[in-house]
Amino acid sequence: MPQDTPMHIPFPARVNPDAARVADEEMRWLLDFGLLRSPEAVRRHRNGGYTELGVRFHPAATGEGLDLAIEQQSWFFLFDDQFDGPRGDDPVQAQALVDAVRDVLRHPAEQPDGRPRAPIVAAFADVWARSRHGMSDRWRSRAERHWHQYLESYVAEARRRSRDEPPTEADYLPERRRSIGVQPTLDMAERAGHYEVPQRAFTSAPVAAMRRLVADFVILDNDLVSLEKEEARGDPHNLVLVLRRERGLSRDAAIEEVGRMRADRVEEFTALEERLPRECDRLELTAVERDLLDRYRHDALRSLVRGVHDWAQQAGRYTAAHIIPAERPGYLDDLGKPPDGT
Repeated sequence: MPQDTPMHIPFPARVNPDAARVADEEMRWLLDFGLLRSPEAVRRHRNGGYTELGVRFHPAATGEGLDLAIEQQSWFFLFDDQFDGPRGDDPVQAQALVDAVRDVLRHPAEQPDGRPRAPIVAAFADVWARSRHGMSDRWRSRAERHWHQYLESYVAEARRRSRDEPPTEADYLPERRRSIGVQPTLDMAERAGHYEVPQRAFTSAPVAAMRRLVADFVILDNDLVSLEKEEARGDPHNLVLVLRRERGLSRDAAIEEVGRMRADRVEEFTALEERLPRECDRLELTAVERDLLDRYRHDALRSLVRGVHDWAQQAGRYTAAHIIPAERPGYLDDLGKPPDGT
């Protein structure tokens, strides 16, 4: 069973009421792009509960915005699974797949040489093209930067594994803030909701700190529920394992410490929320701009904190049956290879 420590989150639980419809749309999209190639792959994906996570992350989104957000969320997990094997230990292989996905950011429509893209790359191209629609150049540049940071983190982790160089406590959270995928998910909250946070509010110190705290919470929450997965695979990228190694803590003590750090992030976040009205006054935000920031607070920042925690308590992704063994069973296809296998 996933490991966890009890905690209280002072935000209401929210689930998008369109969950049933969007689950059908998500499955159609996954099959159309060849991301699920067998009944067992479909079963395993459904067991992961990724639609359930998406409808908690985006409780107020509707229509095509919600569809896009859910499909992005599923893509995250399928992409991550591509590194649960030799590719995740080999920086050369990791770089090749990362470069193929990053090429989409430079050439959204098609590859320069006209060759077909691998399924995981083609699906990202679809998500990225639709994400850009209707958004400002400033949002596009910010979202592209966040995607680059996220993708490059896979190469950095593969490099660590290849050198048998586990992360230190000092560098763990800064590195994981790039790899956890929170920033692209928060960007998607704006796109799915068809709004943008005013730039001077987005870059203000309290709001930037709130985003960092949300990322930290997701990392810490994930490390607690995914501990058995990392232990089974010998993967050092988990703060419980980092604390055991660097501080000499027992397993239970390290779990308790990570739980305390997670609770501290929620307390700091709520303290910053209390500062927002004064910050809005300082920035001289209009009533409309204040409403946009409040939307971001409720439908993006808070929703990620409460959503990931509620989902993780019941998701199948972190059960023993869902852990991918080193030999990768046949139904877990390499989605990073082009259709011709080259």
